[in-house]
Amino acid sequence: MLWTNPREGKYIRCHYNISPVAGTVTSDNDIYVLAHDSSKKFGLFKYNHVGNKWEQKSSAPRVDHIDDDYLMEIDGHLFYLIVRSSVVWLMRYNLHTNKWYKCSTPHDQHDGSLHQSVAVSCNRQIYLFTQTDIHCYNPRNRQWCRKTPSEYSFEVFNAVAIGTEIFCISYCFQKTIVYDTEKDSWLEYPGYQKTDVGFDGTNSLFVIENKLHAMINGCTFSMSQGEFRRVWQVCAFDNREGIWRESSVLSDGRWYMCDRMFPVARMYLPYLNTSHADTQGTANPETEDGV
Repeated sequence: MLWTNPREGKYIRCHYNISPVAGTVTSDNDIYVLAHDSSKKFGLFKYNHVGNKWEQKSSAPRVDHIDDDYLMEIDGHLFYLIVRSSVVWLMRYNLHTNKWYKCSTPHDQHDGSLHQSVAVSCNRQIYLFTQTDIHCYNPRNRQWCRKTPSEYSFEVFNAVAIGTEIFCISYCFQKTIVYDTEKDSWLEYPGYQKTDVGFDGTNSLFVIENKLHAMINGCTFSMSQGEFRRVWQVCAFDNREGIWRESSVLSDGRWYMCDRMFPVARMYLPYLNTSHADTQGTANPETEDGV
């Protein structure tokens, strides 16, 4: 787990004995993850802020050949969305009864078009972006419907919600596209414009203080060393001008950007026992709020 205190420009990494595949943060800032438990099921774990440990709450069925698994919270219920190349499953977890319930799924046959898909919860609904379509699930009427796709939908690699909008980036961060869930419409902005950084596609979006950020995994050529150097760059999106600005550079180390990052929770820092954590500073400390 990666912790950040942007005011002090410090990052803390804590290591735990679980291997999560999906995670979410609830409206109460509780963190839940689905993690490997056995060959037939995943464990549902909740993070204990005070004890700095994970506590298992339930189990969930496991489907072989993992492609994309998503855990989301809407109106006090957890939803587990399983996306395979041509099939979608959705389950709802009731926090009070500690039970999973099957939900309806899109009626369309996808014929393998789901192998590149992204799902996110926004405006009390679930949105599934595929290469050709956008599917929306409304938990209140328990039905799926289609929304207006963008001409760039096939390029959507990662997405995160802020308010009633969903921000998406393309695979190599060439575009930033925004979907308005209330207007069912799209806007397009440039991607990250720093030309001396090459991307390998594993870039992740997250939100701090209601502001869009991205962690970039790339490389740049060092003239002094005469070789390419790995760069872990954090940048923030300027809503007024529609451009990305550099925020900070993470210190050297392996930040494991192979998978999309899980959502961000805000908590009182003194609760965190960092005696066994790795604490590292940034090359360019920030001054904005957020923990």
